[in-house]
Amino acid sequence: YSSYVFEDEAAKMLESDASLRKLLENKKRLEPAFAKDPAAQLDFIYQYSPHYEHAVNMYPVYRIEP
Repeated sequence: YSSYVFEDEAAKMLESDASLRKLLENKKRLEPAFAKDPAAQLDFIYQYSPHYEHAVNMYPVYRIEP
């Protein structure tokens, strides 16, 4: 995703989804490095968006029968 494009969508998601906002705030409170990293925060929100591909970095496994 392009962060500059997704920032507006992320803001709308946080505005409309109180549970996501609470998850983000808790993670920021518990992880100081995360709280200082805006890119990590945006990625965290992206993972909860409908645009996130859950199959990313997953490879199919095949078995060849003799």
